[in-house]
Amino acid sequence: MSDTSSPFPTPVVPPATPSGPFLLTPSENEILADAEAIWRCDTMSKATEHMHNRPAPMFLPNFIGGEFSVPPISASASPILSYQPKTGTVLCQIPRTPPEVVDEAIRQARAAFFPWSTTTRTVRSQYLRRVSDLLQEHRELFAVWESIDQGKTLERARVEVDRAVANFAWV
Repeated sequence: MSDTSSPFPTPVVPPATPSGPFLLTPSENEILADAEAIWRCDTMSKATEHMHNRPAPMFLPNFIGGEFSVPPISASASPILSYQPKTGTVLCQIPRTPPEVVDEAIRQARAAFFPWSTTTRTVRSQYLRRVSDLLQEHRELFAVWESIDQGKTLERARVEVDRAVANFAWV
């Protein structure tokens, strides 16, 4: 007799037409406050408590041209929901970005490429090493959130953060 039940949790799915917390469009101040709160969640227990006490899943805005960009959210342009693999609950909302905003992001990226490409190797190396230093300094924070987002064990997530540290340090 085989067991046909799935070993994975049943996802907690919001209504087909988003309502309640899934229709909130956060302000830039709310996004920054949320980022600061998440930055303090450098242990699994702190992160779990933070997510449990949230009124809505976190919102990941676009970042275009040095500014946060939050496209309007509506029933016809509802955010993409990202689920926690371990629990099946919604971890975050990702904007369903309209094509014209994507085009603007591409224009901004192309405009930034030339100044970056003309920067000396020494300066670029300093930036990349700074990324490596920050990843190392906040290793546990990144490992906790990688574990939550990807459903990996915390130990495996630490290995991946260590690899990212090494990749950015290799310049």
